[in-house]
Amino acid sequence: MTERELKLVIEPAEYLRLASALPDYAGERWMANHYFDTSDRALRTRGAMLRIRETERGRTAGLKQAIVVLGGSFEAAEREEPIQDADWRRVARAGGDLGILDHSVIREAFALAGAAVLRYLGSVRVLRKAYRIATDSVLELDLACYEDGTQDCELELETERPECVRPFVEELLERRGVSVREQTRTKYQRFLDRPESEPLELCESLAGEVVTVGDGVLVQRTPLGGPRVVATRAFAPGDAILELEGSPVEGDLPPRRGTHFLQVGATRFLDLRRTIGRHVGHSCAPNAGIRGERTLVAMQGILPEQEVRRDYAMTEYDLDRVCCCGTAACRGRIGGYRVLSSNLRAAYGPWVADHLRGSAAPEPEAP
Repeated sequence: MTERELKLVIEPAEYLRLASALPDYAGERWMANHYFDTSDRALRTRGAMLRIRETERGRTAGLKQAIVVLGGSFEAAEREEPIQDADWRRVARAGGDLGILDHSVIREAFALAGAAVLRYLGSVRVLRKAYRIATDSVLELDLACYEDGTQDCELELETERPECVRPFVEELLERRGVSVREQTRTKYQRFLDRPESEPLELCESLAGEVVTVGDGVLVQRTPLGGPRVVATRAFAPGDAILELEGSPVEGDLPPRRGTHFLQVGATRFLDLRRTIGRHVGHSCAPNAGIRGERTLVAMQGILPEQEVRRDYAMTEYDLDRVCCCGTAACRGRIGGYRVLSSNLRAAYGPWVADHLRGSAAPEPEAP
């Protein structure tokens, strides 16, 4: 089958505006793209990509070849076939060894790579919002979340004739004040541009098992939600949960930095990679805050098996991220303490990092 798509890049702020402005919303879903190749990227060298896509409905192996990109239009020959749950669990238990499966798409990938081993490279989680803009056309907004904590946004429209549909799509966006530019790389190519996955992210955790245990908490990989930190005992308000530790980093980091950086001073950060603290997720309705610069403490009672989540604005002065926390209090965008409202600053009170105390009054968030 030949797949043809129109893909356009959208800035995070415009993604949020467009997501709320487009008509005929048709729903959203999370999915995870798990990528496999040889250690020397034999499939990529041959212009191919092997992806196992996971959704709430199950998993599908897809092999794309002869990928052509021209002016935001993507074309590729694609074969897809479902993977049974039992087979996927076998792959996870085998550390990501696809060679144990008798599966036509995967066999073709092995033959194309000319190798005995296809190893797990890592995953990209994607929040996809769909809009039915015509009887036979669905426009999709993708928020891609990479394993280094960075994000990007794009618009996709699967169509036989991208060059004919593009003027209509651009007019639709222009009427809503949204500017876009041509996408030039696939998600897989953008994934490969980032640092390789660390041990906590590897295939041992693809089935959702516990991957790391700490004192009172553990890191658990959920199939679509990525790693999360869960309490293994009760914490009372004010109890210390975890000391956030990492390698010191000096300098002015960009607002769109990865979430593995923890700000501990005006130009001082900790790189939390390879620590449990790196996987403490964000929430606009957090149950944990910060004491001092790096001690994670309970803001309220936390019970065993509850996820521990903090607000990134409790430590980061300037940040630029789309928020997907899913709470009723979700702000849609995480802009850091710089734009945190006076009401939220007061509500968080003692639960923000010391270096943020005495900061200037909140600035209006960019539209």
